[in-house]
Amino acid sequence: MQKKKRIDTIKENTGSSELDIRLKDFWRDNAHFADLVNAAVIALITGSELLRRQTEKEVTVDMCKALEDFERNAAEQGAWNKVISQVAIKLKKGKSSEQIADELEESLPVIEKAILELQQGQVAL
Repeated sequence: MQKKKRIDTIKENTGSSELDIRLKDFWRDNAHFADLVNAAVIALITGSELLRRQTEKEVTVDMCKALEDFERNAAEQGAWNKVISQVAIKLKKGKSSEQIADELEESLPVIEKAILELQQGQVAL
């Protein structure tokens, strides 16, 4: 139940399509989980208790860390999306990057990075 709540929180911060992309990236970047799953299947088939216990321990530790990392990244992405959105609104009002930085209480380089991403179309609002 708690995992479902955590996934719902991630979805709220990033949106479903962003979650799909991040999950695909996660599995691509963490291929060793597939090895652990394979080891668990082999342990079940062969009855290897030692391999099964080791695999369960590794999967539990790795999955917990992976979920924590995923949540942290989702929160960071959600915060960045908010900055991007606020910068876009202020740009439409004709404000300078210095004014935006001051009003949002962000550093000028952060605001300039957001503006660059908006100009390059790297973000979708």
